[in-house]
Amino acid sequence: MLVQAKMAGVMGAVTLATLALSGPAFACSETRDVFNNAMTVHSDCSFENGDTEAGETGRDQLSGKRAFDRGNGRVAQALSVGGFCSSSQLLVFTECETGRSIAIRGIDKAKPDEPRIGYGDSIAFIQPPHGPIRADVDDTVESLSEQARKERYSHVERGSANDEHGYWTRYRSNCGCKLFYPDSKAARASWARTGN
Repeated sequence: MLVQAKMAGVMGAVTLATLALSGPAFACSETRDVFNNAMTVHSDCSFENGDTEAGETGRDQLSGKRAFDRGNGRVAQALSVGGFCSSSQLLVFTECETGRSIAIRGIDKAKPDEPRIGYGDSIAFIQPPHGPIRADVDDTVESLSEQARKERYSHVERGSANDEHGYWTRYRSNCGCKLFYPDSKAARASWARTGN
């Protein structure tokens, strides 16, 4: 009986060690339907199940937090793109009066010499106290683009080359402008997607 208990203890420890060592690979083996589920959009502009790819096989790996009114006709929203193993965050900033937008990708650590944290990019590391991106009432798409270029943050402006990386057409990208500045150019824009 004592031998069986010791063996069970050893096997339990081996199982825990195996799971710890397999880490993300074990967690990444989970499967679920991530294709073409209906996108859910809430009254605060947060959403789930946005497609990251166009067409019938688009993966539902895009989600958004609630939109924030940054003042003076400007809104910001955090997006997450990713699957089971990792995700990347984007900070989307829109000037509602002009209709201009910029998406700035987060980074995986605050400083180059620090160890990587988690399995993805966080917008927390591009904002104070770690980075200069405030996305507030005094910012513009132009000023944020300049800051992102200076810091070498990956970013894209709506209408520029490679602007599909901003996922503009994959969710209701003017929702924050409709919510906070309903008479603005961006709130009335025809470029915003109306569904999934």
